Amino acid sequence: MKEDELIDHLNQLRAQNIALTHAMATLVQLFPDDAKAQLRSQYDMRCATFQNVVTLGKTALDTLQIQREQFAKTRDRVFGLLE
Repeated sequence: MKEDELIDHLNQLRAQNIALTHAMATLVQLFPDDAKAQLRSQYDMRCATFQNVVTLGKTALDTLQIQREQFAKTRDRVFGLLE
């Protein structure tokens, strides 16, 4: 890919990220307070996991694998609740 194509792709990913963030925020506002608290707790746990990865000096591949595992757990919880 050329540099211009990479920049366009990055901008597209950023726009998608913003759109998804707003969609999630809209959905979360519909949740009961106890579900919001549970979601906050899960989010904090994920952030702590990533901070530990950085602090412990894991390699890029280790970090990527841990992120994939954590996001898979979140995906399973979120979509498992919706089914």
